[in-house]
Amino acid sequence: MSIVQELKRRNVFRVAAAYLAGAWLLIEVVQTLFPLYGFSDEAIRLVVTLLAIGFPIMLIFSWVFELTPEGFKLEKDIDRSLPPSHHAGKKLDRVIIVLLALALAYFAFDKFVIEPSREAELVQTTTKAVTQQITAARKSQLADKSIAVLPFVNMSPDPDDTYFSDGLTEELIGSLAKIKGLHVTARTSAFAFKGTNLDIRDIGQTLNVRTVLEGSVRRDQDHVRITAQLIDVEDGYHIWSESYDHKLENILSLQESIAKAIAAALSIQLSPTVDEQLSTGSAVNPKAYDLYLQGRYHWAHISEVGFRNAIEAFQKAIAIDPGYAPAHAGLATVYSFMGYFGVMPPREAFPMSVLEAEAALALDPDSPEALIARGMASLVFAWDWDRARDDISRALELSPNFSQAQWAWAEYLAVADPRAALDAALKALSLDPLSLPIMNSVAFKYLTRGMYAEAEQMAEKMIAMDPGFTAAYWNLGIIQLLRGRLEAAIDYLTQSVERSGHLPPSLAMLAYAYAKSGDENRALAILEELKSLRDQPGRGYAPPLLIAYVYEGLGRVGDALDWLDKAVEERDGWLVYLNSFPRFESLRGEARFKEILQRLQLPEKAGSEHGMGSPTQSTGSEGMGPE
Repeated sequence: MSIVQELKRRNVFRVAAAYLAGAWLLIEVVQTLFPLYGFSDEAIRLVVTLLAIGFPIMLIFSWVFELTPEGFKLEKDIDRSLPPSHHAGKKLDRVIIVLLALALAYFAFDKFVIEPSREAELVQTTTKAVTQQITAARKSQLADKSIAVLPFVNMSPDPDDTYFSDGLTEELIGSLAKIKGLHVTARTSAFAFKGTNLDIRDIGQTLNVRTVLEGSVRRDQDHVRITAQLIDVEDGYHIWSESYDHKLENILSLQESIAKAIAAALSIQLSPTVDEQLSTGSAVNPKAYDLYLQGRYHWAHISEVGFRNAIEAFQKAIAIDPGYAPAHAGLATVYSFMGYFGVMPPREAFPMSVLEAEAALALDPDSPEALIARGMASLVFAWDWDRARDDISRALELSPNFSQAQWAWAEYLAVADPRAALDAALKALSLDPLSLPIMNSVAFKYLTRGMYAEAEQMAEKMIAMDPGFTAAYWNLGIIQLLRGRLEAAIDYLTQSVERSGHLPPSLAMLAYAYAKSGDENRALAILEELKSLRDQPGRGYAPPLLIAYVYEGLGRVGDALDWLDKAVEERDGWLVYLNSFPRFESLRGEARFKEILQRLQLPEKAGSEHGMGSPTQSTGSEGMGPE
């Protein structure tokens, strides 16, 4: 007789089946009932372990003993000459059937009664836990001391005094940004909520700050009244509130008082240096101050018309008070932006910017705006990397929460240390999370690192915030170019051209895409349009490097190098990004190209990893906003 037949005869298989069915049913019941009576998981594991140990013991028992009508007998004591009895087998079959029926019934009960309630409880518990984790994470991400200054409401009799209330808000943001240890949301993001009726707690959550300052301004001739209140965004309660009445000539002292009161309310100990920076409350000529605020108001529009109006207002302020440093710094900033964005030729804009910046620094050596303007001129015009580093880093030291300073530092790093530029740009974005221009800068830093998915996500976020934002379509076009999807690239870049009013960066990139797609006629037509801009003053500045880029796309290496020489001659601001500008690879083996790099004192190959740089003037008039 084979071993299998003997196992069957001794009912070992039946016993094994009955044992396993009973053990499974017992384990399921234990798992359900033990937690209800406070038993731990160790108790459940003990039951499973004992059942596992009992399984081989039961198999041995079924081999050695047999169930007979007289009870259990040893196998050796059974007389095999008598007819075999099926008594034990039938009983075991009935036991197995009963156990399986119970198991099936329990399975149905667990599946349709217990499990739904268990899942509902689990969902509720998990949701509560996740909510608590999200809340805790959000709180941990918030700076312990953080604030957003919402635009103060204009309560003056003249509704056109909005520029005054907006300007005063900006000045207060600037004062608070000097306080180390205080995270201050920049102007662009704070002003995004101007005129809205959103709950303060929602605004605080969007801007990722713990406190929000709101208030109103009422100006009446040479007097000004300001009411301000600091609100905790967690519960909506006031932490501090105050009203101030001052003569307009003492407006700087008023700003100092508010900034110090907020620091005290947030339990921030001012360092002697910061206290000295804030304590510059000397009298100011009311008319000069008013014109200065007008200039800031116009500059904030980031357009050629806005720049021209800002220059006029700043110059009038200087004519009234030549010793008013902020007006000189304002002029320096406007000229810097006009050169940087191609509104004026670099050889005109940047020398004027430096002249005004140095005038401001002679009056106020700690002016962050003047230092940034001079630093950017050193970076993109003078190609003086050390001076650019010193000025921009000093501005950051003086005003660590000034997002414009963080942005300028990111642009410096894009030239000096491209791998570190992304972190700096993200820091600027943390200070100004709703700034489209800074988001554009971050998108380009992602491209520098070859992080196309992240760059695309940032561009789509910009479009979601403002469907008319030209730079977003420009970014998406470049992403498609780098992926080799020329048709999609042309579609995005065409939108960029149309939405920007035919700005040179959009035109040049579209011409390049046409050139790469084999449509030479369209590429040449756009190239002629770019050249015509250079012959028509007042229509903007078409950087020679962009024209060189189109020629490179057409495969005309000699023409591309000729226009790069023109770029050097005109001090084209795009040149500093030459090592990371897209797809100049076909020129890098040329001796003339290497000579240009040497003249710029740039290495033959910078740290850019994927042939992509971050010249934010790519957005035309939308590359960078004021703070």
